[in-house]
Amino acid sequence: MLFDSTMLSAVAEELREALRDTRVTGVHQPHHSELYLEFGPRPTTVCLCSAPDMARIHLATRVPSVPTKPYPFCMSLRKHLLHARVLDVRQWDFDRILWLRFGECAGLGPTSQRALVAELMGRRSNIMLLEPGGPEEPESNRIIACAKHVTREVNRYREILPGVAYVPPPAGVQRLSGPPAEGGWDEAPERFDPRQAGPEMLSERMAQVPPQTAVGKWLSAQAAGASATFVAEVLHRAGIDADEPLEQLDDTDVGTLAASMRAVTCTEEGRRGLIYVPRDGDSHLRRSLAYPVPLYHLAGTHEVAERENLSVAIEEISGRMADAATRARLRDRLSATIAAAFKRAETKLAARRDDARKLEHYEADKRLGELIMANIGRIEPGAERAVVIDYFDPEQPEVEIELDARLSPVENAQQHFARYRKSKQGTGRLPALVGEAADEVEYLSGLRAQLELLETADELLQLEEELQRGRYLKRQPAPKRQGERGKPSVRVPSEELPGGYRIYFGRNNRQNEYLLRHIASPNDLWLHVKDAPGSHAVIKGGSAKEPVPRDVLIRAAQIAARHSALRNDSVVAIDYTHRKHVTKPKGRRPGFVHYVNYKTINVRP
Repeated sequence: MLFDSTMLSAVAEELREALRDTRVTGVHQPHHSELYLEFGPRPTTVCLCSAPDMARIHLATRVPSVPTKPYPFCMSLRKHLLHARVLDVRQWDFDRILWLRFGECAGLGPTSQRALVAELMGRRSNIMLLEPGGPEEPESNRIIACAKHVTREVNRYREILPGVAYVPPPAGVQRLSGPPAEGGWDEAPERFDPRQAGPEMLSERMAQVPPQTAVGKWLSAQAAGASATFVAEVLHRAGIDADEPLEQLDDTDVGTLAASMRAVTCTEEGRRGLIYVPRDGDSHLRRSLAYPVPLYHLAGTHEVAERENLSVAIEEISGRMADAATRARLRDRLSATIAAAFKRAETKLAARRDDARKLEHYEADKRLGELIMANIGRIEPGAERAVVIDYFDPEQPEVEIELDARLSPVENAQQHFARYRKSKQGTGRLPALVGEAADEVEYLSGLRAQLELLETADELLQLEEELQRGRYLKRQPAPKRQGERGKPSVRVPSEELPGGYRIYFGRNNRQNEYLLRHIASPNDLWLHVKDAPGSHAVIKGGSAKEPVPRDVLIRAAQIAARHSALRNDSVVAIDYTHRKHVTKPKGRRPGFVHYVNYKTINVRP
């Protein structure tokens, strides 16, 4: 998630206004890296998150469900911060570090102070409770508790553990490749505050690095808390290419660059809550993001929307990202479960079909056993084969029968009779077993096609529940949480059709069955892709006495085709009939139906 120093500066301003003259009334920790503080008397909630890909701080509108047994860090915060008064909210040197100072802590009087420090730095993000608190003398601060423990083996520069002195993260400039233009690397300055960037200062810093260094790389390395988005916007406003070498910048370019930095860091325009969403959907390189100033370099690729403030925008984006991450994890797990079950089902079907082919020759075992018994006197004990006359053939030719030398002739005959009896008993059950195995393969193939169509977390949870009922997936009791919600509700998606009609279609078997049982009426038109997995679809609206218009039917068939395993085909056949002609055979797997009196229409998805 994008959360650079420009974002933190804007959020800090919102927090200062919202937390003025407030006290801590509640501390909640839904996850080991996520913290929620409640303040009063004006009800206010602040979210602090140190997850590597979701590090952020903002005003929150709600608190997620929390474990009934709190984390140790949460208990430490409750001990020290409950009923404490907010003294200050401050960003550390325009870096991605925020200090929240509190007074009257732990019931020890007005002079007792604590500081909650949020370091929002990607995988090194952390939340710490310090004593006595305050960024003025960081070497005097002692860590009381922290969300993540960091030992010397993990970080040689500093350790983050209860009882040790707090050491701020290094703020030195990132080393650039190649030798410096003047002096050595020990003379390299720390990162500069882009809010205070001036042409002279920038020129001096540019002179200390290789002149062939690209301006985009230089800005990322030397500007405090600069993100790739910040650098791209600054260079876009300045009209400078990111790959342009520093040596090609003139005084005018440097002055424009300084002015662009001051503008983006909110010194010359107001802070806002803007959301940018890619026009072609989120991808790994182009995700939705929130930012406090307009991002003109995204004008051609993203849609922009404004929210009440930056915190609202951040909460919306973080919610989208959390939902997407949850869906991705759940989808991967369900995909692996279905793939493994499908492979087992195919193996089972192949084995049962092989058994069925073997059973076709069970009469041969009876025949060989009777031939051995008819020639018992001419077969030597210990023989590996016997040549006998086949009395069952009108021409009575001689046939050779392989024997087990370890068994007597009678025992060899009994072995053939035993296989005959076993095979004869199996002939009655095997067709049903083959049919069951074929149904399972078809069922799992349908689930695999459905998984590609599911969009929401509720739909994925419904599929997970179906796999658990089918014993493809073990039921794992979830940890008890306050405010835990129940089972996902069934909401069947729908789309409007011409003429006031509406089509309902299920993306999974639970929605399909709910659609048939509770939404569709007997005379509604039901559609399904022909001979392939797909959604059940039902057209509602219009008059029961009038047939569905042709254009409405074609449009509905196209929607049904798009929600099927054949959605990538150029032409798809769709069967349709009235709901009253669709039945679910007793005992069949979810999603299986039988329908009659149907017609077929070919459409392009």
